[in-house]
Amino acid sequence: MAGNIKDWSSFVKDGLLDSGLFSGVGLITKQSKPTYTYGSLTDIEQSCWKQFCDLFQLWSSTNEQVTSKNQLSLTFKDSKHVSYKIYKKTFCSVYATSERNQEGLVVCNLPYGILIVTHSQPQPGVKAIKLIEQFCDQLRR
Repeated sequence: MAGNIKDWSSFVKDGLLDSGLFSGVGLITKQSKPTYTYGSLTDIEQSCWKQFCDLFQLWSSTNEQVTSKNQLSLTFKDSKHVSYKIYKKTFCSVYATSERNQEGLVVCNLPYGILIVTHSQPQPGVKAIKLIEQFCDQLRR
């Protein structure tokens, strides 16, 4: 992935943040260790990261039981809690929305890590997802 944090920060800024669509970005290793965070994802509890790795470790093409409750949750250091209901899963991405579709969450499985991105309303979810998938495609090459 990114060997240099400065270069990675520029890559994220140019590829995602300059669009103004996203409220949080996180990149974690396959061992659930955050290597980059931005915005709302800088303040989540350390214990929240593991659920994103579990999504893809438990995946198989014949077994779609990724999570038994079909949801993800973020707990912030200020004790705020947001739950997201998963509405679509693929081999390399998971899409979820919070209650009343206030926030969207996209999780992308990458060769050497996992990208987590949040976007808030009134941002169009389709536009945000398209940009995230294009960004992830660049990382998978």
